[in-house]
Amino acid sequence: MVYAPSQMHAIEQLLAAIEVAPAASQQQLVDSFIHQQSQSPLIGVDEAVIWYCGAGETVVLRGDMLQERSEPLGRLGSTSFHYHRCGYEPNARLDYHLLVDGRDIGDPRNPRTVPSGFGLRAELRMPRYVALEHWRPRVEVPAGRLERYEDVRSRLYPSSRTVWVYLPAHYTAEQRYPVVYFHDGGDYLAFAHAASLFDNLIADGTLPPCIGVFVNPSREHGRVVDYDLNPAYGNFICDELVPWIDAKYTTAANSRQRVIAGASFGGLIALDIAQRRPDLFGNIVGQSSFVSRSGDVIIERFRQGTRRPLKMHLIVGTYETHVGPFERNRDEANFLRGNRVMRDVLATHGYPLAYAEYPEGHSWGLWREQLGSALAFLLQPQS
Repeated sequence: MVYAPSQMHAIEQLLAAIEVAPAASQQQLVDSFIHQQSQSPLIGVDEAVIWYCGAGETVVLRGDMLQERSEPLGRLGSTSFHYHRCGYEPNARLDYHLLVDGRDIGDPRNPRTVPSGFGLRAELRMPRYVALEHWRPRVEVPAGRLERYEDVRSRLYPSSRTVWVYLPAHYTAEQRYPVVYFHDGGDYLAFAHAASLFDNLIADGTLPPCIGVFVNPSREHGRVVDYDLNPAYGNFICDELVPWIDAKYTTAANSRQRVIAGASFGGLIALDIAQRRPDLFGNIVGQSSFVSRSGDVIIERFRQGTRRPLKMHLIVGTYETHVGPFERNRDEANFLRGNRVMRDVLATHGYPLAYAEYPEGHSWGLWREQLGSALAFLLQPQS
């Protein structure tokens, strides 16, 4: 959806007309408006109007712009037209959905959607947002293959999980390949389309041919227990999974050619494991990492510890100022604050770092768009 001056002009005209129109004719004005402007949201240079018209008494907005809190849409006069008008950065991209009388309907008038762990969400793109979409499958690009291991077990951390291994097109045992390990592996495959991303960037020469290892959370404990600075889970990754991958595939088995990646809690455990075991992992992708967890404990480890031979790519959304349960304390829930503190600590210690903030929320829409640039940065030759 692109900026069209007529959209905002049309809503201004409607608001002004309803203000002076008798109640009996207000719905007719709305119907005429919808005939001309059928899609939501309406996009201006630095503002947008999310709207709904239909059956239902209460229409509620939830989304990145509200930190997933609920806010009722205003009702226009005596009509069935409800709307939310707000200003945004010209390059913002935000997930949202509507609830009508408590029922989640997404946004039936918005053709743009983005995946989430809770189903599809509607997507608001402001006019200067640039979509890279390197993750979209391209028919002309040779596809790698995924090998699935349904029941990978750990002795060090009694648990089991599914692991997928991506092998690039034309994989050969005569070549050594960099390896990228992903936490929440199934989500990176389903929501970030990481296999297609690898295919496209390798074909374009942006990435060297590489192997991807996609690790699901354990069935027994789940992702929060696995990723919450859990040393036993880290031991599984470092002392069981990495040696198994290195023995089974022709990997470039050194830390400079090994990346560990994750989003949110997955970003926290990626930082934790690499900080403990830089002999194995020399590169980190942290996407909206939960570095504020438990009183900034991972930040303090980097602040007080010896500088490690690590190269990092960290991103966060500027709308990530209250992520997760609303009873969480303010500092812990503020991912933007935590990542800014982490950035400053890493810069003080001289870590090679690419850091960026985007006017977005805690979303796979953000993470999938920026994953390619993270991997390209980390897998460039290091001096």
